[in-house]
Amino acid sequence: MKNLILVSCFIVLLTGCTHKVYLPLIPDYEMEVNSSDILKSIEPSMQFVKGSFEDKRSDITLFATFKQQVHTYNLFAERPVEDAIYDGIAVMFDKNGHSWSDSETGQIKINLKLLSATAARTTGMIKVGANSSIQINLEFVDNKSGNLIYSQEYNGTDERSQVMIGLMDMVKKSIDASIINCINNVANDKLLAESLTKYTN
Repeated sequence: MKNLILVSCFIVLLTGCTHKVYLPLIPDYEMEVNSSDILKSIEPSMQFVKGSFEDKRSDITLFATFKQQVHTYNLFAERPVEDAIYDGIAVMFDKNGHSWSDSETGQIKINLKLLSATAARTTGMIKVGANSSIQINLEFVDNKSGNLIYSQEYNGTDERSQVMIGLMDMVKKSIDASIINCINNVANDKLLAESLTKYTN
């Protein structure tokens, strides 16, 4: 019996364990999304609306996955990823002099493509760390004519570390930060502002 237990433990160590981690995906957009002079320069103010969503990743069954030693961590979103991203975009425009419509009557429709999402946790002798990234494509489309105004890819990354114990909460916070950083890169896109300004004139 003792030998059987030892063999079972050895098999577990050899093959590793798979863990499910659930992500709330609730970044603090009100606090962390930047105020942007670039977006505020667009006059007159515009109204934006949610468009279509496409998940272009090879595996859309989960948000991300990573290995740490013999363990595999599969990360699942507790709510649709596109909702988290669109929430950030809505706050971004609201904070910068524009508006977001929950109906289909907005002036500019924003189509979203999720291109990639990664996350990982690392351990060392003294510190543990977490890192993540997200890449999206946004298409800004005239909601009446259907004409494409502007299209661009945006990236958001985050890397952090802390002494000693690093819980999975670090990974969750890193992912939220990557999404926020991605949204802030949209807010700082001068070519986007130029294209929208030309559209209004």
